[in-house]
Amino acid sequence: MLIAIEGLDQSGKATQAERLRDQLREGGSRARLVSFPDYGTSIGEEIARALQGIDAVFVPLGGGNFVSGLATAIKGVQPDARAIAVQAKGSPAMVESFHAKRPVERPCDTIADGLVTRVPPGLAFRAMLRVTDDAMLVGDEALLAGMHALMESAHVLVEPAGAAALAGAERVF
Repeated sequence: MLIAIEGLDQSGKATQAERLRDQLREGGSRARLVSFPDYGTSIGEEIARALQGIDAVFVPLGGGNFVSGLATAIKGVQPDARAIAVQAKGSPAMVESFHAKRPVERPCDTIADGLVTRVPPGLAFRAMLRVTDDAMLVGDEALLAGMHALMESAHVLVEPAGAAALAGAERVF
């Protein structure tokens, strides 16, 4: 049985899923939670096979599934490549949790709704810890600058979350 939980942020979905699992187990079920950190695996594999000698890949960070899948795939082909997660400064829970190596709850206030996580989802967070090399925060101003740069140079219009990787890379380089 597959149950989709909709209408909540990532941390709310994770909390609701864990409650549902516990209720099912109380009734004798052997239900288990399955997170899907493979969302980024096909993209990661395509990147790793198309580009040789990757030093680092910057990945937008919301709830952790995308960066976990992408990093797993890239490191499967190019083990020395570094995966760096980039989250909005106004939603720092995942980055602070990554550095603390434990879940940290934080409020959210950012224009990048695709990067919002108030509480790290357990499975995705543990997967992220295993495969991600670093995590950083960027401000909304950097996200807006990244959106502008992508529009100007590549003629691509992206939402703020879509500019996170570029904003992170610009901060490092």
